[in-house]
Amino acid sequence: MKIVEVFQSIQGEGKTIGKPSVFVRVNQCNLNCIFCDSKYASQSNKYKIMTKKQLIKKIKSYNTKHVIFTGGEPLLYKNQIYEIINKLHDYTFEIETNGTITPYPFNTIVQFNVSPKLANSGNSKINYDILKQFPVNNSIFKFVIKQESDMIEVLKLKKIHTKIPFYLMPEGRTRQEQIMRSPMVINQCIKYNMNFSPRLHILVWDDKRGV
Repeated sequence: MKIVEVFQSIQGEGKTIGKPSVFVRVNQCNLNCIFCDSKYASQSNKYKIMTKKQLIKKIKSYNTKHVIFTGGEPLLYKNQIYEIINKLHDYTFEIETNGTITPYPFNTIVQFNVSPKLANSGNSKINYDILKQFPVNNSIFKFVIKQESDMIEVLKLKKIHTKIPFYLMPEGRTRQEQIMRSPMVINQCIKYNMNFSPRLHILVWDDKRGV
């Protein structure tokens, strides 16, 4: 696998925010978002090739048994990740994904943090057929919100996925941008009865890597 970095921190977004976790960041992504804060992973050739055995050993070197696969786009490596998960029976897992690749064969093994990319990302339309495949009981959808008009796309998707929790996050790669947009996003959460998620790692460490 092409691995950019492995490090221990806390989950900064979504349902398990604040949870101590081992982050495994893979190289490559099938999208190219305008606001991407990890282009060093998705658009760079700076990575280390690690075997599944090496990666498992690295994961076990940390003192937490919760692992988050992020990127880039982890589901580009879903077969390898599936094999790793099946070797770590007493661990729990999350996968951060953009929602453009089918989650099969994971089913209910992991928590999926799905971030469908709105028009504000500069990508093409949302793939509704793929999003329908994510399991209701262990998935969340989280959206990067830059302006109130972004909610048009979010509400369209909510009509289809009525049972999956929706989280709204302020767009911003720096602490200042996060703080600036948070009040607007919180207002949208209250208006439409959705969850607000800060990007805690940015609020704490700004744009620092590996935290």
